[in-house]
Amino acid sequence: MRELLSVVVMGLFLFSCSSDNEPENPSDYVEKLPQEFPEEMNRFQEADSIYFGHLGYQTVPLDGGIVLYDRQGQVILRISSNGGIKQVVARSGRGPGEMQDILSLIKTAEEGILVYDQRNQKIIQFNDQLKYSEEFNVKPDDQNTISSALPSDKENEFIIELSSYAYYMDRSREPERYLAQFNMETNTYGKKIVLKDRLIAMSESRAGGRTIPYTPIDLVHYSPKSETLFLHDTETSRITEITSDFDTLQTIYLNLPSQELSPEERDSLKEDSGPRYEKSLEEKLPEIKTPVEEFKVDHRNRFWLRLNYRGTTQKWLVLDPEGEPLKIVHLPKGGMLTHISPDHLGVRLDDVTFAVFKPVD
Repeated sequence: MRELLSVVVMGLFLFSCSSDNEPENPSDYVEKLPQEFPEEMNRFQEADSIYFGHLGYQTVPLDGGIVLYDRQGQVILRISSNGGIKQVVARSGRGPGEMQDILSLIKTAEEGILVYDQRNQKIIQFNDQLKYSEEFNVKPDDQNTISSALPSDKENEFIIELSSYAYYMDRSREPERYLAQFNMETNTYGKKIVLKDRLIAMSESRAGGRTIPYTPIDLVHYSPKSETLFLHDTETSRITEITSDFDTLQTIYLNLPSQELSPEERDSLKEDSGPRYEKSLEEKLPEIKTPVEEFKVDHRNRFWLRLNYRGTTQKWLVLDPEGEPLKIVHLPKGGMLTHISPDHLGVRLDDVTFAVFKPVD
């Protein structure tokens, strides 16, 4: 009898420990944290006489202004928070300092910007006055395309983010991305690490594919303050800080609740993808969504994670540098957070509308 009682007590103890480690309901997790709804300060669809055609997905707060780029207009601007032009940084062309199709715009530790132009296949550097400094031609290695160029703390080196298209030719492989060191003097790639990429829905003819939302991915953010890279694995809810040499500085494990993919979300994704990708999409759509869709690190080294939970707003979970939850920041659903600064939040509301919101303490 005593042995039976011991077994029961031990079972209850193990159940209790297991329950304590179980992530809670997403709604309860969100609601227990302080809620913040930043006020919109301004929105605009033009900068002076330049109308936006297709805004980029990144902006950089710099020297009292905001650096943004318009892919359709092929121009990089530094503007005020009310949309006035302070400086035309670069225009369309193939010459030094000119660009044609910007894919990434990153702030450097020296308060300049680093640009990757995919059509001209070059990296362009601008100094802290946003004056053209220098540029370097860079080509992807085999079976990869370049998606961004990131600063490195090593002289004569960049970190290149590559997306592999080997999956399109060999379905036994998993979709992958890479971070690779690139030496500007020798024009060669060095050390490389593999990143997880989203699953891809393929057409019946195998002529194309579409990435599938809510599937696991390794998200990357460069911090100019620490000159390090932060990786967030949405499958394991793990944040890793690494150096330019890909050495691990710290790893933070989060315990974020997940949410099922609803029938309405599933139907919406099928409708958006169209009949060409419907069969492949249906086979690969997850039952459970990854908790996080986007990832950023702010000027105070706080982590911002856009949650995949349903609701009428876009929910950003803000964590302190140790990974402790601080608050939920609500932004307009369908928008895109493009920068975080002490002065304001930048939000791309749609292709042609940019908005500035009050900062979050």
